[in-house]
Formats: sequence, structure tokens, C-alpha cells
Amino acid sequence: MNQRYKVFAGILAVSIFFGACSSDKKDGSPLNSVLSLFGIATETSVSTNVVAPYTETDTPVSLPADFGQAAPEAILFISSTSDVDRYKSIEIRFSQPMNKASVEADFLLAPSAGTLPGPGKGGTFYWASSSRLVFDPYREFKTNEQYTFSLTNSSKTVDGQDLTSYTQSFTTEPDYSMTNKINTTNTLGGTGDITFNKATNPVLTLTSTFNQPVNGTNSIQSVVLKHMGETSSSGIDICSSPCDMTAPITTNLSASAIPPFIGGNVYFYEITTTTGKTFKRFATFNYGNVNSSPNNPIVNGGSLILDQAQAMPFLSKVLERFTAGNFKVNSKTFNQFADAPKTSARRSGFCIDYNGIGSFSMPQYIRNYGDAASGFGDGYCGGAGDNPGGFTEEGCATVVFVTDCTDFDIDVYIVGINVYTNVAGFPGLKNIGVTMTANATGELGFNFKGKTLAVDMLMVAKSRGSLFLVIGSGNRFVFSTTAYLNYNDSPPSDRSTTGKASLTVDGNGDASLNIFTPITNLANFNTTEWSNNLTVKDRTGRVNSVYLEATTSGIADWLSGTTESAANGMVPTLTPLITRSMLRNFIEDVAPSVLNSIIGSLKNPGVNIALPSYLPAPLANFALNVKIQLGADSQVRVTGANKGLVGSIDLGISAANPIGSPRTHQLANGFVVTKPAGAMSNTFQFSKSSANPGLLLSLTADSITQAAYHLWKNRALDLSIDKNFIDTIKQYAGSDPLFQLTESLIKVSPIVNILAPGRSSLIGIDPVTNSIVPAINGTDDIIIQVSPIHAPNGTLKPVTGTAKPKLEVNFTDIQLSILGKRADNSTYLISTARASLKGVADFDFVTFSNPTNNPAYANLNALQIKISNGSSLSYTLDILEGSSGVGAPNPFGLDPKGILSVVDPLVPSLIVPLVNNILKEVPLPASIALPALTHPVNGTSCGIITKTTHSYLYTLPSSDSEAYPYVFGGLRMTVGGPAEADPGVLVTCP
Repeated sequence: MNQRYKVFAGILAVSIFFGACSSDKKDGSPLNSVLSLFGIATETSVSTNVVAPYTETDTPVSLPADFGQAAPEAILFISSTSDVDRYKSIEIRFSQPMNKASVEADFLLAPSAGTLPGPGKGGTFYWASSSRLVFDPYREFKTNEQYTFSLTNSSKTVDGQDLTSYTQSFTTEPDYSMTNKINTTNTLGGTGDITFNKATNPVLTLTSTFNQPVNGTNSIQSVVLKHMGETSSSGIDICSSPCDMTAPITTNLSASAIPPFIGGNVYFYEITTTTGKTFKRFATFNYGNVNSSPNNPIVNGGSLILDQAQAMPFLSKVLERFTAGNFKVNSKTFNQFADAPKTSARRSGFCIDYNGIGSFSMPQYIRNYGDAASGFGDGYCGGAGDNPGGFTEEGCATVVFVTDCTDFDIDVYIVGINVYTNVAGFPGLKNIGVTMTANATGELGFNFKGKTLAVDMLMVAKSRGSLFLVIGSGNRFVFSTTAYLNYNDSPPSDRSTTGKASLTVDGNGDASLNIFTPITNLANFNTTEWSNNLTVKDRTGRVNSVYLEATTSGIADWLSGTTESAANGMVPTLTPLITRSMLRNFIEDVAPSVLNSIIGSLKNPGVNIALPSYLPAPLANFALNVKIQLGADSQVRVTGANKGLVGSIDLGISAANPIGSPRTHQLANGFVVTKPAGAMSNTFQFSKSSANPGLLLSLTADSITQAAYHLWKNRALDLSIDKNFIDTIKQYAGSDPLFQLTESLIKVSPIVNILAPGRSSLIGIDPVTNSIVPAINGTDDIIIQVSPIHAPNGTLKPVTGTAKPKLEVNFTDIQLSILGKRADNSTYLISTARASLKGVADFDFVTFSNPTNNPAYANLNALQIKISNGSSLSYTLDILEGSSGVGAPNPFGLDPKGILSVVDPLVPSLIVPLVNNILKEVPLPASIALPALTHPVNGTSCGIITKTTHSYLYTLPSSDSEAYPYVFGGLRMTVGGPAEADPGVLVTCP
């Protein structure tokens, strides 16, 4: 056991283990390096632990005064023959130098039944001197078992004298292993996540039993139940001597002095024996209200502010670029949005019947334009019935100097719209301009500017009276024409449509704009510049004319010029009315449809954010899918200088591509949440929007937990730490001089040379067959497999006044499997441990420092979670026992208690520099794909540039005015960068 311990202790140094076996600690420690494996940087400190030197054998005894005076003698060199350490080597002292071969042949050590496992004598011999023999069993001793050691006179001294026969029995200490259950049915310590839902398990009772109890008198001095991270209580005294090991230990945790935390919980029994030794046995689980729909967005998971200075102009520029044909939205151009959907069906009961008007067949018209009370507009047809029509105008015609007039009911259909992507002949001019402003709370101001477009219209008219006594009452007519904005103007000028509208968001997250009424009030809706600069032209090229397509009056058809003359006379009056109605539909229906398609893509399918490719596997390229839905409380808000759009959001962060073999739950399926129901307040955040232009986002800890949950669920945190892992990190984290030391310690040979001089191999036996396994060579590599058992979670600590809140993180039962890798790439398990930690971290966004000056990593935003290793950091480490059978966690029978004495001194020379260089900054992608936006030609996805050349992420202090703490951050255009002058350049379509 001793040799294996020494090799493994060095391996643990490379594994970046913690300071003590089966213990909980605080402050500076090797544990921080484990945090770094999860992308969490830590502060540098030096351990203050006082570590006693490790001894390979049990407590020695003083030699008798007359030892060996009469004849050569041997003695088992231990102070007590009861409660003998199961992991220590056995030392035998001789009174004279011995013939080693004769002693080894004569040596016998056996349990009460059977023999020691393994071939030969069941272990290896190490002669510290010719009179000191250390026997290292292949496997640790059984628990509470009597062993007998003997040597006969077959053992000889170096000069041939017989050894005095010697026999000594001893009894090993119990292992104090326990089975722990919550509420009598849920066994802890398995391989699946155990999360108790507070809603269904308001009371938690821990019941624990010793697996191999000692009947009657035992060596337990006291048993205390403790709770990692608990500062208000030293624990619960379970018993003091005598303690009955056969009786279950039952504790109502919920009503105790150490109730369960919301989040991760690590309880442990501290068992002190009469020998002065302490054993710790763990019970771990998660607890709290559980989100049982972990793949769905968290309702009211945050709040969003789009300020007027930068964020609202970004939306406007996105619309402008869309109209310019820079990209498609959901595979549609802007004209395809404006020109759809279509139908030829009549809105019966409202619209003039256009069937049976000669040979006329109604073409497809655009449904968005119309005056229907609900749903699609479906044409401008007025109130119920065909009288009145959508518009009522007097039409007059002159024949042979005689003029006659009558009223016409006119329904108008928009059959086509073409918003030109550019201005013909003027490539430097943009056609469409959009401006949105927050005028007042509840009032959105808009200015829709255009230079050129064409609108194809179809008019169905019905005469109310007769015209020249030849066109009777009730005759129907169909006219067509096209309206052009700035017809023949060179260059065309901007024509503005301005107005005020309310913004509302429904339960599906879709936004609606409703122009203030009455729309005839130019302060509410002013289309004058458009209508004054529209010119109609029929399909034969006649300007200011309509074309008669069909009529029910044969004479009127014959006198088409007369009929068209009457229609043309109505155009000057009719055009402003049609323009106002069309632009109202355009602003209230088409524009929101476009915005909802863009914003809606954030809800479904969402935005994939892939972790950088240069991270080690499996983190490299792991994609999280972010879904955002606007809340129904979204509004335009103005408070003093603070202006913008503000509201709650439903926010979800899940795996973009869930794996087929995810981590499993033993109980509740989901993650612990802490946010109360209802929308969070955003008054404080909005008050900071003017001073912090751009996008402001408030996040709850639940969103951070959801992201961590999906990384855990999909095994992205199942890390394999080896030389390749470290080399991958060095490519972007930079090289520290002590990295070379790290690399030297991922091989076995330096560890053996440092910690076990002169011993170059490790001999063990198979946990199933008990046969000797291949020896570990000094050239073998070390691999540390990290497997978090329970789902991680976090909470935000309340702030006082205004401050950035601290994030408390919980990782419960991180299983660390230490493997060796031979030259033939075969691997073997050396030992297994489980660690748990609770720490307080600073959450921040920083500019990636790019220490390697790699152009691919330049100008990136980065996420930083920096855990303090002060008094707020708590952790435990449990070295799993069991060296026999399939899946044995500790196949070499390593001594858990020896780890502290070897690992702790390495902290200032190795662990701290490594911690400060591994993943202290997590670089974010250079762009975020927006799958709803695609290149207009090749169909590739567009994205938003997220490099610091264009915009940067930052965090702000939050306020204690919010009952529930939150992370408050923003995205701001970089001063002097290209996006500051034109936010639209953030959208890129490669």
C-alpha cells in the first residue's frame, strides 16, 4: 500500500486535488484548480494548513528493554493491536540483521479465514535496512478483521542463527462506511443527480446506518453531523461515547440547526475515535423549488431595455438594410413580406361583388391591406354591404361639352407593392429610411421615409345613380392603375410619413403597433408628403389615368373613355385616402410582421451560441441555444432623460444539440430555481439607461443555472485532463514558466522520483481476478476524468445599496477518476474521489487579453467568473474506498489520509500558477448567428458581430430596491467604432 500511496499522491498533485482527504476546508487551497477546470479562475493565495508528516506505517511501539538479548527476535512494530490502520504497511523489527530470503519465504500474514488476496504472500517486501522489514499488502486490510502474523525459526539471521518463533494477532479498525437515505427511500451516493423538490418534499429526514457495525463496545468517541458552508452552527452532536453502531441515526434536517440550503447540500458525519483519528462520511444532494421543464424558457427570467440612443436605431437600421435587400428574413425579401399573403376571395357581406363583371377574373390581392375589423384587411370595402364602399366619391364625365356626375362606391385592393432596393441611377442613395423614437410613456414616434416605390391597385366601383341616362344605377366597374412615389423626380427626395403609435406585446411575444386615433389628425398620422408626391399611371402608360378593365354596362364599355374620365376625376381626391389607409396598414401590419419575424426568430428557433473551437473537448464548439420572448408588459417608456423600450423577457438557455446519452436524474427532473414568481422590477435599470446607452439586460441566477444545467446534462463538463488538455488551453491562455513544471508532472516518473526515491514501479492486482496487473512505468501518462454527478446550481447574494451581486456556485459530488495511460494507449484506474464545493464568485464581462497575440482571438469579449478563495469558499473531498470487485473505485487500496501531506506543499509552487492561467477568461464568439436572417443570394446565415471593435459587454451595479438580486449588464457600441455611427453594420452576411 505504501508504494502505491506514494505514486498516487504525486498523481493527485497533477490532478490539482484539494488539501485533505475526506475533509471540508476553506481559504487558499488546491481545490481552486478544480474550479479552473470548469472555466472558473481563482485568486492566488498560499495554504495556511498545518500538515503533519505522513508515515507509511502505523503508530510504532517502543522496543522492549531486553529485546533480542537472549536470542534473535522479531516484533510487530505497532503500538496497539486493536484498531490497526487498514491502509498502513506493516513494519517488523528484528534484533539482528536478517537473511532476507529466509524471512520472506517464512513470512505469514493471514486473516481469520483464508489468505491475503493476490499471488505469493499477498504483498511486496521492502527492506528499509537489514533489520527493518516493511510489508506492503496488495490490498488494504478488511474492516474490523483479526489478522495473525507469524515467523518461525526457519527465518535466519545473516550469520545463520535461528529466529525465535513469533506470533502476533491484531484487529483492524472499522471502515465506518454508511448508507444514507433521505425520507427512508432515497439512497444517496449513487451515479445520478439527486434533487429534492421543496414543493413535494417540504421536510427532509436523513437516516444513516453503519454498513458493518461493531456490536457492543466500539472505539467511537463522538459523532457530529455537519453541513458544508454552514457558518451559524458547528453542527449537531449525534452521540458521545458510548455510541451504538447498530442503531440508525435519524435527523430531521429541515427542523435542525443546520437546515438544507437552497441549492447544493453536503452533509457529513465527523466520527472521532479513541485513537484520535477522524473519519468523515458524506451525504450529498440538491434541494429547492425545481423547474421541471428545463428545456423551456424561464418565464419572466429577465428584463430588457432598448434605449433610444443606440438600441432603437439598431432596429431601425435592420429594417432599412432589409428593405435594401442586404439579407432575407425567413427566406423572404422585404417585398415578399409587403406583397403577401394573397388571395382572390371576396370578403362577402362587405365588398362589392366583383364576380360576373364581364369576363373579369379577380387577380390575387394582398390581404394585409384593407379595413376588415379583425384578421387580415382583405381590401378596403367600408362597412357592411356594398353601400357605402371603401371610399365614396363623385365621378363626373363630359361629353360634347356636357358634364354629368354621380356618386360611386369604390372598393380598393392592393395587388402588388414594389419597394425598390435602391434608387435607380443614384447608387449612393438609400431608398428607405426608418426612425423610431420614444416620445412619451406609451407613445412611439415614427418616421417612415421613402424615395421610390410602386403600388399596383385595383378599384371595383358601383354607381349610385345614372350618368348621361346611359349608365344606370348599380352598374359595376373595375379599374386598374399603379401609383409611383416621386415619379420622374431626379434625384428623388425623401418623403416622410410621420406619426405616433402605441406598442403592445401579446402573450406569444408578438409586437403590435397601433397608430393613435383619429388618424385624420395630422399630429397622429401625417402622410401628406407621400400622397402629394404620388403619381398614378395605367398599364398603357397614361399618366394620371386609370384603365377600365371591365364593366357590367355594355354602353359604358363602349364609352370607356367617358367612364375612365369619370374615374380619373376621382383620383386626386381618392389618392390621399388610399395612401393613408395603405400606409396605416403598412405600419400597423407589415412592419410589425417583419420585426416579429426577426425578433420571433429569437424565440424560435432561437440563437445558437457556440463555445469557441479552441477550448478543449468536449467544451469546444459546444452550442447553447438561447431563446428570448418579449413579455406582455413591454412598453415605450420615458422618464426624464431615459427613453426607450423596456419590458420583461422569457429567457431560455439550453443545449442546441442534446446528446443521446445525457446525465440522469434519480428523482426530480430539472434544476433548482430561486426566482420568485412574477416579473422583476426594472425601474432602477431604466434609470441608468441614458447614462449607459445600448442594450441593457437583467438576468436572474436561474438563467445562469439553466445554462450550467445543460452543460452538465449533455456532458460538456465531463472533462478529461491530460497533456493535450493543458496544451490546448496554453494556445490561448498564455504560457507561464510553471507550465513546464506542470507538464513534467503529468508523467509518473518525476512523481516517483520526488515522492518515492528509488522506487520506479507500481505493482497491483486485478480487483476481480486478484492476479498481478502490468506494472506502471515511469513513462505512463496521467488522465484525470472529471464527472459532475449532481447538477450544478447558483444563487445571487443580495446587495446593500448599489453593487455588483456575488454569485454563489454549488458543485456537489464532482467525481474525479485518476487513470494511467500506458504506451499502448490502454488505460487503468488508479483511484476515485468525489469533491463538492460552495464558493462566492464575481461575475463580469471583460475584453479578452489574448496573451498569445493570436489574430483569431483578437478583439473578443470574454466572460469571467472569479471565485474568491477566502473565507467564503468551502469544499470537501472524499476518497472513495473499495479495491475489489467490478468497478472498484480504489483498486490499488490507496491510503486516503496520506494525500494531504503530499498535495498541500505543492500549492504555492504549482497549483496557484496553474489556477491563474487556466480559463481565467472564457472568450466569447466573434459573431452570433441569426438563422432567420440569410444572405440574399447564397442563403448562408447572417449574424451579429460581437467583437469589441464594434460593441462591448460590461456589467453594472444593481440595486437593493429589487427584492430578488440580479446580474445587470449591457451591450454598448464601441466609441469610435463603425457601429457607433451606423448600428446596422453589426449585421453581417458572409
